[in-house]
Amino acid sequence: MSCLPICAFKERYYTFRSDDAKGVSSDGSTFSVSFGNRDPSWADVRNVKISAVRATIWWTIPNLQATSIYITFVIPSADSNESTTTQVINVEVKIAKGLYGYGALNTLIDDALFAQNVPRGTFSLYADYATQKISFSFKWPGYVRLGSAELATVLGFLKPQQTAFAPTDSQREQAVDTGEATEWTGSDKQYNAPIPGWSSSGAFTKRVLAPYHGRFDHVQYFNIQSSLTDGGLYGNNGVAQNIIAQVLIDRLVGEQIVYDPNIPIELGTTAFSNGSWPSTGVFTLLDDKFRPCDTNGQPWTITIRLQQVA
Repeated sequence: MSCLPICAFKERYYTFRSDDAKGVSSDGSTFSVSFGNRDPSWADVRNVKISAVRATIWWTIPNLQATSIYITFVIPSADSNESTTTQVINVEVKIAKGLYGYGALNTLIDDALFAQNVPRGTFSLYADYATQKISFSFKWPGYVRLGSAELATVLGFLKPQQTAFAPTDSQREQAVDTGEATEWTGSDKQYNAPIPGWSSSGAFTKRVLAPYHGRFDHVQYFNIQSSLTDGGLYGNNGVAQNIIAQVLIDRLVGEQIVYDPNIPIELGTTAFSNGSWPSTGVFTLLDDKFRPCDTNGQPWTITIRLQQVA
């Protein structure tokens, strides 16, 4: 009785770092790597699967580029309803490029107010967790302007643009999102808080409610794209996006996300099959809407496994 031969399946692992690779894009999302010369032992390999078995990503993807919030307080005569004013105070809150929550923005606002001798909390962002909306909270009369459409979108004063590869939620927004504020139309748009009968000794607070829910969570999860796959996972439009991994965000801001799946996604690759061997491979970090991510100067890594399946 003869014995069937035992097949010795081949597999290889490669680990790549974006900061060590060549051809890194300016935003850090894309890099290319070289696989060198083909290993002669792989010349007879016919069918290969590729999978991402590990990845690390720093949760620092900015939701705001450099911009400003402009606050103007118009202080009427004390205990007077007259139209004449005694003081106008202008405060610019400078926001550097970064990943922000409303609390971090409130800290910047308080620091800017303090620098102008205005009590902290005189203007702030108020978060309503039940509706996921932001309000402008004034304790002095005045108005506020937002320096960019991106900031207006994050705070819920501008409806986000639809993307080609993401589902639209405009109908849900139109049915659910309402507020007393009008939609942002440009950096000269003022959100006013006149306070009738205001006095410096009073504790009256005026709030201007955003018309849409806040968008601080600009990324729901990450997609890792590779030029080495045959198709990969499909997007919402039914088109393959060459995605080899979807990475959930399970860390706090500033922490490192580690993707280490028990059962990684396996995808076919002709780049390593039938005697083929690529000279280079390209990897891109995308968000949930298949847009390249600005890593804000932080490197990311990926480990792939090549595995002979037949």
